[in-house]
Amino acid sequence: CENKSEPILGRAKAAGFQTILSDMISRSGNDSNMLTLNALLTTQDTGCDLVLDLASNPLLGAVGASTNTTYFQGDAIHLTQAGQQNLVAPAETRAINLLEHLGGANTSPTVTAATYTMADYDLYLPVSPAANAVAVTLPDCNYFTGLTRSIKNLQSLGTNAVTVAPAAGQLIDGSAAAIAVANGASLV
Repeated sequence: CENKSEPILGRAKAAGFQTILSDMISRSGNDSNMLTLNALLTTQDTGCDLVLDLASNPLLGAVGASTNTTYFQGDAIHLTQAGQQNLVAPAETRAINLLEHLGGANTSPTVTAATYTMADYDLYLPVSPAANAVAVTLPDCNYFTGLTRSIKNLQSLGTNAVTVAPAAGQLIDGSAAAIAVANGASLV
């Protein structure tokens, strides 16, 4: 039970817990409520350490997704075993792993390899393309609406390029094309 004068979130934070809030997924007859609530959760300060945006996965959060009997039971409310195991559990695992890293410096080791795929917790990525051109691929951005990532090209002179591409099937500013990061510049 929740004590109205001290919400459970406040008690959890006071006890030293990190908190993750998940948004609402599709529900039969409640998709308009889902859209309204999720717009608030993904744009407001919730007081949580991380908002897990399950609805960003169209199999869970698209209007009418609850009619998909692979992931939702016949009542169009509850998830099937496949929905829990294949969609929700991996997202929750990624969120917990990300939260473990958010308390640190949020800096990854300097990348010098020719290719690098960012992890969920790579929020600031220094790249030094001294010996190679470096192609960076962003992580799958489903589930983590609102995280800011910064890729810094540490090279001040030289011709080795740094390019940043979205994860497969995703876009950067509406495009699937890679973006070049000029010498000394950052891409946020």
